[in-house]
Amino acid sequence: MKRILFQSYFWAFILIFIVKNNNLAAQNNLVLRESYDIDKIQTIELSLKYEDIKIESIQGQNVILEIDSNNSKLLPEIQLSDKKLLVKQESWDFSRGDRCLLAIYLPASQEINSLIIKNLYGNISLKNINSQNSVEIQSDNSQIEIKALTSDYFALEVENCPPVKLNNFSVNYFNISGTHADFDLNLLHAPLAQSFIHSKFGKINLSIPKSDNFELQTFSTKSYITNKFTNSKSQSKDFTSYIHNQGGPVIKIQTFEGDITITQ
Repeated sequence: MKRILFQSYFWAFILIFIVKNNNLAAQNNLVLRESYDIDKIQTIELSLKYEDIKIESIQGQNVILEIDSNNSKLLPEIQLSDKKLLVKQESWDFSRGDRCLLAIYLPASQEINSLIIKNLYGNISLKNINSQNSVEIQSDNSQIEIKALTSDYFALEVENCPPVKLNNFSVNYFNISGTHADFDLNLLHAPLAQSFIHSKFGKINLSIPKSDNFELQTFSTKSYITNKFTNSKSQSKDFTSYIHNQGGPVIKIQTFEGDITITQ
């Protein structure tokens, strides 16, 4: 019995030691922390390659920028001029073992004018973002997850990505396209202007409130279109129109091989 208790305490001690050392290592990797007055920033532009990106709204008055990296020789360059915060990476010398996280925390009570993200391989996570004008994202191979976004215009262009999750969107119009990418888009309201979703080899799931007015134009070359509003499933090589309630701005949805599902 004593031996069992000793072994339990021993492995518990080892686990605590590992966790504490991992946390200490993570803290030691925080190589930069900057604070900016929100009044000095209208546009945020990120032009990166391998870095992970996290942008969230928090309670506070300033924009906080943090960089966590295990390679201080590969830090992105930061510029602030004409109310534009630019973070860019020009080096191609990164390798598989290099890790970098760029985190930006925005005041929840204020909104920026526009957010532009170009990232080749790093993951992208946005949460509770308020943009007066636009949010535009381009990526080749990133894991993308966006929760609670408010903006006049949203644009997303990707190549080969894991399933893209876009939840609780309040946008007036959008343009979403990808090659090998599944899109899961949850709208809080129907768009106010013509919008587009296109994926060549991916599935598209669109959720839109039943009480809103809108028109859908769907097209899928080799796959099926499921409309939960009408409880129908069909396949058509021509654009099929569906007018909901009084109709409204058109949402064009197109795939080549991926299924299309419309839900409420």
